[in-house]
Parts: sequence; C-alpha cells; structure tokens
Amino acid sequence: AVAWISGRRDVLFSLFYLFVLVGIAGQPLEKLRGLSGWMRGIGWAACGALAMSTKEMAATLPLVAAIMSAYSVTHKPGEEASTSGSIRRALRAHPAWLPMTAVVIAMTLQLLWVNHPGEGAERWGGSLWATFWTAGRAVVDYMLLVIAPLGLTVDYSYGAFLPSSGPLDPMSSLGSILALVGISAICWRYRSSPWAVLGWPLFFILLSPVLQWVPHPERFAERFLYLPMLAPIFLLVGFLRSLEISYPGWRQILIPVLIVLLALMTRSRLRDWEGPYPLWKSAVEQEPTCARARFGLAEAAREKGWTYVAVEELAMAIIILQPLERDALQQGMYLQALQIRAGLLASLSLEGSLIDKALEDSQLHWEKLLKEFDTDGTPVSDQPLPWFEKMKVDVRLSDDDSALECARRLLELKAALPEQKFEALMLISALGSEEESGASLADAKILSADIGGNALSRVSYQKGMLLLTSEKYEEALALFVDSENQLAEDGRASSALYRQAECQLQLGRSAAARVILEKLLDQEPDHLPSHLSLGELLLSAGEEGEAQKHFEAVLSVSENNPQAIQGMRQIAIRKRLDGATGDALPDPTRIATLTLLAERLIQQGEFEKAREALATAEKEAEGPAERDRRLDLVLRIARLDARLQNWAMAGEGYARLLDRTEVEDRGAFILEAVEVLRRTSGPSGAYEFLRLQEQEGVLHPGLRSQLGALADQSGNVKDAIQWYKLALEEDLHLSEARRVQLGDRLQILESGGDPQDPESSRP
Repeated sequence: AVAWISGRRDVLFSLFYLFVLVGIAGQPLEKLRGLSGWMRGIGWAACGALAMSTKEMAATLPLVAAIMSAYSVTHKPGEEASTSGSIRRALRAHPAWLPMTAVVIAMTLQLLWVNHPGEGAERWGGSLWATFWTAGRAVVDYMLLVIAPLGLTVDYSYGAFLPSSGPLDPMSSLGSILALVGISAICWRYRSSPWAVLGWPLFFILLSPVLQWVPHPERFAERFLYLPMLAPIFLLVGFLRSLEISYPGWRQILIPVLIVLLALMTRSRLRDWEGPYPLWKSAVEQEPTCARARFGLAEAAREKGWTYVAVEELAMAIIILQPLERDALQQGMYLQALQIRAGLLASLSLEGSLIDKALEDSQLHWEKLLKEFDTDGTPVSDQPLPWFEKMKVDVRLSDDDSALECARRLLELKAALPEQKFEALMLISALGSEEESGASLADAKILSADIGGNALSRVSYQKGMLLLTSEKYEEALALFVDSENQLAEDGRASSALYRQAECQLQLGRSAAARVILEKLLDQEPDHLPSHLSLGELLLSAGEEGEAQKHFEAVLSVSENNPQAIQGMRQIAIRKRLDGATGDALPDPTRIATLTLLAERLIQQGEFEKAREALATAEKEAEGPAERDRRLDLVLRIARLDARLQNWAMAGEGYARLLDRTEVEDRGAFILEAVEVLRRTSGPSGAYEFLRLQEQEGVLHPGLRSQLGALADQSGNVKDAIQWYKLALEEDLHLSEARRVQLGDRLQILESGGDPQDPESSRP
C-alpha cells in the first residue's frame, strides 16, 4: 500500500462513494437518461471501482444508488410522489447506476470467490446463530454511538465487545433484535416518506458489510460508522426542516448549539489523539479487559522508553489472552506479547534477586512461546529466534543444561542465521563435553569466515580458554595474545589481557603478569578481577600498601567480596606482626583449616580430637566480622556433644545459640535443642520451652508434630490432640507414613486410649 493510504481507507472509499451519490441526487431525471445518463454512469462506475478497490464496504453502492435515484431525483411538476412512482423513476434512471452496478458486483464476486476475505477468521461467536444475535447488539451499539458518542475507544477487540452465544446470553441480544424489529415496523408504516427509507433502512444497508456475515478479524470499530452516518444525517436534516416549518426560527438556534456541543466533544476527544500513548491509555481506561489496547499501550510506552510500564501492560495482555481458545489474530498478539515481554525483562537494569526474578520470568515466557503454534499453524519451536533468545537468558541464569539444549536445537534448524549458529557453537565449546568443545570450535572457525568481524578472534580466545583449563599455559598465552587486538570492539580485549596475566602467573612470570594487569587497569580502571589479582600479586611481593589500594577498590564496589576481605585481613595480620598499627582480625585460613580437620577427625571416629579442633577454631573466630562463622562453630560443637551423649555440654551450646540468634534463624536447630532439653529436663520442660519458642515466632516444618509428641509424653492429652490436628491440617511436608502414625495416635487419644504409648508419641 502507498504510505498511509491503507490507514485512510475508511474516509477514502467514502469520498468515492459519496461522489456517486451526490452526482445522482443533484441531477434532474432527464440528465440521468439517454446518452448523457450512460456517460455519467460510466464515470460513476469508475468511482465505484475506486471505492471498491479501496475498501470492500463499498459493495452496497449499487443498492444505495438505486434508492437515491428513487427518492432523491428531481421530477417534473405535477408528477405524483408515490412509492411506485419513485421506483419507476429509479428504473428510468438506470443508465446512471447500471454500469456501476455491474462493476461493483463483478468486483464483489471476485473478492468473495477468489480472494476469500473471511478465510482464516472464525464466525463471530463461533457460529452463524451466535453471529445473528451478536450483530443485533452491534447495530444497536452503533446507533447509540451515533446518538451519544461517549466513552469512545480506539479498540473494540477481545474484552471490549464480547459476542453473544444466544438470545439470552447476554439478555441484551434478544432486546436488541426486538428493538430493531420495532424500528423497522415504524419505517414500514411511514414508507411513503423518503425520510423513513433514508433513515434506519439506509443505515442498516450501509452498515451490513461489517456485521460479520462474511467473517472478518476486525469485529467492531467506530470507523465503520463513517459512511453509515449518512443515514442519521438525513434524519437530522429532515427533523430540522420539519422544525422550521412548525416553529420558524428555531432551526437557526438549534444548529449553532449542536455545532458548539459537537465541537466541545471533538476537542475533548482530540486530547486522546495527541499521540499513541494517550490514545491507547484512554482505550485501556475505557476497556481495561481489552487485550489489544493493553498491547498497544505497551508498544507506545516502549517508544517513550518507559520499559516498566510496557512490561506491566504486556503482562496484562498475556493474562487476558492466555485462557482463551484464540483465533489467528489473538494468537499473533499473544505470541508477540510473550516475545516482547521476555526480551524487555531480560534487558531491565536491576540488581540482586530482582534481576534473577526478571530473568526467570523471561525464561518462563520463552518456554511458553516454544510450546505454542504460530498463526499459520506451524510450531514456534521450528523458529530459531526463540531458541536463541532463551539460550542467552539461560546463560545469565547459569542454567547450563538448558542453555546447551537451546544451542543444540539451534544447530538443527535450517532457518537459523549463521550468527545464531556461531553463538550456539561457542556456547557448546564453553559448556559442553571435551569432545563436543573441540568439534564445536572447529565448526565455529568455519562459520567465522562467513560472519567476519572479530568472530575468528573469539574462536581463538575460546580455544585459549580450553587450553588454560587443560593447563597448557604457553599455547593458551599465544592464543590470548593473538586474539587481544581484534576483540576490542565488543569489550573482550580486557578478558584476553586478563587471561594473559593468568597464564603468566601460572608459568611463574610474576613480573610479566604485573605489567599486563597494570596495563589492563590503565585501559579499564573498574576491572575488578584485575584489581584482585594485582592485589594478591603485590601482597605476595610484600607491597602491602599498594595491595591495599586494589582491595579497597574492589570493596568500594562489592563490599562483601570474600577475596578482597581476606586480602585486607592478611594485610592487617602482617601489620600487627610487624608491630605496626592494624586491626586485630582473625585468620580465616586457620579457622577453615581447623574446621576441615574436625570434619576429617569425625569421619575417622576421633570425636574428642574433633571437638578440640572446633573449640580452637571458635576461639579464633573473634570480632563482628566472624559472627556467622562463630555461630556455625558453636552449633557444630553442640551437635558433636549431643552425638557423644554429653547432654549437659550440648545444652550449654544450644543455650548460647539461642541467646545469640534471631528468632527467624532458630528454626535451623530448634528441634535439636528441644531434644537435648528433653534428655536433661524431661518432656514437660521441653514442651513448655518449645511452646514459648512457637509463640515468639520460631518456624520449623515439624514444630507442631513435635509439640504434640512432647505434650503426649507429658500426659497433656488436650494439648497433644490440638497440636496433632494442627500438624495434620497445616504441615504439608509430612510424609504419608508419619501422617498415618499421627492419625492413629490422634484416634487413640480422642477415644481415651493410653496417653503414654511410647511408640506412637515418640518425638
């Protein structure tokens, strides 16, 4: 289509259509007969062809032209203005409309039998029966829009105008048909008046092509009224003429009022048409469940750079469309919404758990998309783009298995672009098996020749990574040097330099590694891995002051970086040993070593020595920075004491934990502490203790069943029944065997059985 002609087709076809009607209505009968009439008829036939070529709604032109010939053509004085006479006048004027009728009918038949305009579109409501009742409601709604153009919206797709399924669903279906029959009866009663025909019947005729008798994806639209409004305008003119005859002068008052009112309404509506965003926003406000309006608002928000608004509106469109049995139009919109939202979620600038959640949602959208069928019925999984985009999201989520699956699927698709296949091969070379990596790199090298750019250098870099993993440092170094210069464009030059430094360090060339890292930081001062490596290198060379600068640079960006924290601790320890000022920090290496030693001694059965190692590690873990590690060591010691059945010491350990741990963290060990207390103080004391902990907010999946067991052992039958019931109703984690056991014990207690049965009430 010529630019924007397709978007103006409603007014353009109306121009050609009205040109014919004005020509017929404005000519005396004599000029519509004979050679003059045939010449005009041929010209109007050309206009009819243009109107029909612009929009199929022009198919009604022959019938309307005949009506205009019958009721609007001027006639000689004294000629009786009867209905039959009007029909005779229309027939006498046949040269004016007959050529145009032949042209329009021929084009209509071609349209219906050759172009199949309704092919692929379902009937409105799914059947001709439903279409009939829906069409009645549509006509009434169109009439209401003409009379009171309020609550206008640019979109009446799904959610804005729902089809009928019968005369009573909704009730307005039957009411609309009855109203239309009543209006038709009134027009028939006054059929001798031209206004009776030029009012409602003409409105219905002009509107009939868009009432879905021939199915079309666009069900209802305000623009379909552009030409049919001709009929109510005739009625308005007739009313004003009658008003002037009955009440002279009132027409001059009413017309300016009407013009001002319509001008004010137009001005108000034009605010919505200032741009795509306000237009679609007004549509969403008017019809919140209209999926296409939500989609349009999302696209308008994207154009403005309002990504979060677009994400939210696309989510609403997906929610509206997902449960439907979608037609082709709705399916296309649903697939687009999934694809666009998945891409937007992956592009959001978020941090921490928020970006993880966004990426997980994006991954879920791609998975849904790959299970769908396109509008032509082919599986979306046959298209390479969803696999490629999902592969990138999987990589960011560290879902290596899923990313590899996507990469392998991409290589199977013939439609995949060389660039997409190259990325898939590079991913397989990085994450696949050793055999796959080599073969994939070889294929990627072949593809790189077609792709050009830095593709070949990326292959060299990846091959260097494989050699680095295989501890072939000299060969890897050569490849990293070779790939450095050509990787600058996409930001991988720093990676190549860093890997060079890593190879030099592995080869024992500290000085060369230092030069490379300093060069890298000159080019990219925020490269944190280089700060860490250079800091450790300087620390090993005894340059604590310079090393500290690099560790501080890392901590200024990532305050919890363990490597930088350990480096700062090492610097503090060295300063303290040298007699210089420095924070007295524990040695994390010694703590970790003692913890590993204790685990090894436990495996060997030397529990006493293991406890001594853990106790020593606890003493080392001093200061606020080691709080979590210290609590972990206290828990390890308490568990070991319980294993050794040293209940008193175990109780002291758990008591220390309870004093130093927040309520929400006690669930990790609360049942262990209660068991130790039961051993030392009996079930009654343990029950009261655990009940108080539950009241404070301590949570654990087995808390209720444990409370029931302790109450049961204490002889507190009432509380035991209560806790057992709560456990069975709310603790979804319970195994089937445990549920059966608790249910049996509950029946015994409720029937008055032995409350001291040790087997059934064991905690």
